[in-house]
Amino acid sequence: MYTYMTPQEVWYGKEELTGRSMAYAYWNRHSGQSILPYKFTFKPLRGVTIGPHAYTLWFDDERNELISYDTVCVYTVILEKS
Repeated sequence: MYTYMTPQEVWYGKEELTGRSMAYAYWNRHSGQSILPYKFTFKPLRGVTIGPHAYTLWFDDERNELISYDTVCVYTVILEKS
């Protein structure tokens, strides 16, 4: 399941999001179409900090700097016993 969040929602929910798989996403502002979730590489979030523009998502080997127009895609696996 995919959940789309604003940078502000990620900041306020950072405690529960840390350790979950997520990807940096953004709206393609030129064509008006969003990038599809299956093109993302989901990685566990290690932390969120303020700046330099809005917020920065920290992963093991990289960081993603967000601006207020960006969208973050959070991936959640739901396991059900059948």
